[in-house]
Amino acid sequence: MSSSSVLRCLALTSSLVACAADKPDGAPAFVDFTGGADSPGASGAPSAAGAPTLGSPLAGLPTDDGIRVEPSVGCTKVDFVFVVDNSLSMLEEQTALVNSFPGFMRVLEQTLGASDFHVMVVDTDASDVRDTIGALLGQPGADSCSPVLGAGRRQSQAGQDCGLTSGQRYIDASQADLTATFSCAAQVGTLGNPREAPVDAMLAALAPSINAPSGCNAGFLRDDAILVVTLIGDEDDAVSSGDPPAWRQSLIQVKGGSDESIVFLGLVGGEPGSSVSSSCSDADPAPRLRSLIQGFQFGSTGDICAADYAPFFAQAVSVIDTACADFEPVIR
Repeated sequence: MSSSSVLRCLALTSSLVACAADKPDGAPAFVDFTGGADSPGASGAPSAAGAPTLGSPLAGLPTDDGIRVEPSVGCTKVDFVFVVDNSLSMLEEQTALVNSFPGFMRVLEQTLGASDFHVMVVDTDASDVRDTIGALLGQPGADSCSPVLGAGRRQSQAGQDCGLTSGQRYIDASQADLTATFSCAAQVGTLGNPREAPVDAMLAALAPSINAPSGCNAGFLRDDAILVVTLIGDEDDAVSSGDPPAWRQSLIQVKGGSDESIVFLGLVGGEPGSSVSSSCSDADPAPRLRSLIQGFQFGSTGDICAADYAPFFAQAVSVIDTACADFEPVIR
């Protein structure tokens, strides 16, 4: 590890995050951040109480104007897709996500120097009860993409327009109030299909056809941007077609066969028989999703039941920074 990398990692991690040691070429950089009984938030479901307020920094990370982190030279563009479970048990988890997002993005921008980003939120089914009713009644915002699996969200759970200035179904760097806009889109509601298909939704959101100029997510996925997938759900995926190895290959294929251009983050349940999520009655073990995430060179898993997602996203900054250091855009 170079001296500049060491300094960058030290500035990033403070008391929460430890830099990974140098690894042999090709060795995985996967990080399991679920922790044990002594980990912050290891017991209890996520709640707004004690969580950072919107706009607050991630605990332990440098955000003061007097501290500057040397930007990575490997990536200046980042495409973020958040796959958020919209089933009945996910209200508190969506709140925890929204509360931790502002600090995550602020530190990422400072650390990576990436000023060109796309941020898209998708839920885990094709359409929920509100989408169906809105389409039938011709409510504003109910368009042909509303019932499409993997289409980015640009309305709140109540049907309010989130005001995406990109004109697309994702947020870009032109958005004046990133925090408020993400909060609107990411609270996807709890009226979704109880048979969640997060992997199908993720792959649908990134498919070439939906990202084509005439597609619902036109222009979201870029060859010259690193892709950061964040999957948040309290059940395993027993609905999506295929299995973890096939899912991994499908995701790599949409990035031109480049595993190194993908960072996969997951806030999910624990392995069967583990203590992780044992105190969270709404979360089920997620061995299939964990297998998918752990198959990537750059990945990180956290406990969906953590009361505060800030430590998980603090670790994620380090993982993304590591991936960006050697990122080479795919040329097709």
